Amino acid sequence: MTPFGTWLHVAAKKGHIEIVQHLINKGIDMNARNI
Repeated sequence: MTPFGTWLHVAAKKGHIEIVQHLINKGIDMNARNI
C-alpha cells in the first residue's frame, strides 16, 4: 500500500493500463483497501 492507495489504485488513477493488466495477471488483490 502507498499513501495514495494500493499500487493497482495508483496505476489505474494515472491511466497506466498495461501496469493494471500486469498486476491483475500477477494476482494482485483487487479487493484490497487502503485504510
